[in-house]
Amino acid sequence: AALRKMHPRRAREYGGEGDFDVTAVEGRERTESHEGAALIRRLRAGSPHFGCYPFRTAFVDRFIDSGTLEALLGQRYLHPSSAESLVVLGSGVSMLRARCIRRHGGVACRGGSYHGKVVFVEQSALDAAATVSVEHRCNMLGLVFAVHGLQDVAVERVSSEEAELLARTSYGLAYVAQSVCSDLAQSYNAEWPEDASLAGGCLLGQAENYPRAGAEEGLAVENLWVFRERAGLGLGEEAGPFMPDHGAWLLNMAYGFVPEAPSRGGVGNGGSEVGADDKAARLRYKRQASAAVQACALAGCDGLLIGCAEGLLGCELFGHPSADVAAEVWAEVLLGEGSTPGLASHFRALAFCLGGRTNPRTVLATKAALQGAFLR
Repeated sequence: AALRKMHPRRAREYGGEGDFDVTAVEGRERTESHEGAALIRRLRAGSPHFGCYPFRTAFVDRFIDSGTLEALLGQRYLHPSSAESLVVLGSGVSMLRARCIRRHGGVACRGGSYHGKVVFVEQSALDAAATVSVEHRCNMLGLVFAVHGLQDVAVERVSSEEAELLARTSYGLAYVAQSVCSDLAQSYNAEWPEDASLAGGCLLGQAENYPRAGAEEGLAVENLWVFRERAGLGLGEEAGPFMPDHGAWLLNMAYGFVPEAPSRGGVGNGGSEVGADDKAARLRYKRQASAAVQACALAGCDGLLIGCAEGLLGCELFGHPSADVAAEVWAEVLLGEGSTPGLASHFRALAFCLGGRTNPRTVLATKAALQGAFLR
């Protein structure tokens, strides 16, 4: 049963021939695509990420079947308000850059000049961007989220933020090889630039360079184009209508780290005693959070979005740490503790984004934990 869950044989999961939807416009008729079926086979054969069941299914559902991949490689789409309204994305979508960050350094880590206002927003991470930009005059935004892990098979799905990135942005291109982009672009009557930022390689064959669970390292994806609205609340509602002409916007950086699985009887599982293992796990989580904030500061971001759709950085999804512990960690990282200054001063505003799903209990619990940690 475990093997079937990890490597199911259902043809429909991978979009078998005649079952792949290349529809990039709402209301357009479905068409068969041999390129789509071939793409799935190529990705499964050459990528360690597509051995991860939750990521594989999310990639197919949100990035391929939704029409996001076709719009990116074709560099154009039809806006649903008018069948003749063609929106051209242009070659700017090839500016995407992805890398694994293990060490941080630079002057941005040594002092900031902003007031660093911390706010709690009941919107999904990408929807909160407009609020943060307008109300706090932020020009370059960074997003911190829980990214899928390659080792842990206990997590049943990707985080809400990663699903939203796959559905609404160019994030998924980080997992598609340059040769595949070029081949598919030609089938969409477009040309993929040979000097694209990902031309030197993508994350497909870089399992050894991918962030490990609990490690002080992360996946940094820069220059993401956001060009789709959100359809509604909850998982499965991430891919909404395409934005009108001039509506797409650039997300400076999305930084993802992999939270580690909880230890037995530890804080993450509701244990009553805090042992040495729990203290060590808390310290590792704190280092991960600190590294994420530093990476966004070094990238020049003046606004920070922190994904909390499933607890702070996927606490509910990954089961570790608890909401109270995670909130305390983030307060220490951003506000500082003792003689150690916080990192919030590198940003105009930092928004904890509580929306993106329909579980009000999780939203209330996360918000209460954050308010208790930041407003004390």
